[in-house]
Amino acid sequence: ELYQKAFELGDVSSGWHLGMSYYFGQGVGKNMEKAEDILRVCAEQGDIMCRFRLAAMQGAAEYLYPGQVAEEDVDFSSSMENFRIAACAGHEKALYCLRVGLKEGRVTKEVFDETEQACRRAVDSMTSDARERAKKARGIHEEVADRTA
Repeated sequence: ELYQKAFELGDVSSGWHLGMSYYFGQGVGKNMEKAEDILRVCAEQGDIMCRFRLAAMQGAAEYLYPGQVAEEDVDFSSSMENFRIAACAGHEKALYCLRVGLKEGRVTKEVFDETEQACRRAVDSMTSDARERAKKARGIHEEVADRTA
């Protein structure tokens, strides 16, 4: 109920929670159509997690959950476009899903290469203490490897 109110007031992060509640039927009746509508609104407002989940809901869930089989009449173009948009914003799992789409012929090599470069730029531009510690640790490991080689 609180997520619904917050979503109605324009809070995008509550839209993620509300959409996923409808997706899984947690606290509300399971309603895939409503979940997709809510996630679409949030994706259009720039929420990358919603964009990513929307892509999976549009037919590419087997990319995330091996063993699931897509419906035969699925149009993957919307799904691949949403993965592309999320990947360009730095969502690395979306880039992985796009890579699977490339292997299956659903995305061109040119589109994948451009998206991969955009994803790397986005990830490289993100800063956090954890990322800085990882870079430092990677540098130390590379320095040790250079000395032992």
